[in-house]
Amino acid sequence: MSSGFTASVASRSYTGLEPASQNKKYGDKEKEHAMKLVTAIIQPFMIDRLARALFKAPISGYTVTESQGSAKPDISNPQYLVPRSKVEIVIKDEHVEQLINIILQAVGTHQDGDGLLFVSNIDQVVDIASGKRGADALKTSQE
Repeated sequence: MSSGFTASVASRSYTGLEPASQNKKYGDKEKEHAMKLVTAIIQPFMIDRLARALFKAPISGYTVTESQGSAKPDISNPQYLVPRSKVEIVIKDEHVEQLINIILQAVGTHQDGDGLLFVSNIDQVVDIASGKRGADALKTSQE
């Protein structure tokens, strides 16, 4: 029994979406990668210290996800997954080094297990409520 849609019709017409390369609002070559996603994987008990440091920065927009992980699994211990917190912050490119230093100072103890930082490019940010795009969509005082 056929649904009446071919694969190409279902992927374009059904969703109403155009491929990103044809979407004129999606990205601006001049402003490409003007924002970064900084992801910190840290020990859960360090969240309060990091939150205070971000508040002083002032960086108010971030997401915290509780997770488990291990960089060095211990085969002799079946409970090798340890609690971790993942903190995600989208920030303007020019503020990345400052943010990295804030995180290192707030949660770094110079011990194994302090965590990791990842920095990734962000192609686009859209504030759902206002429709603002790019850096204008960030609700932080990063000026």
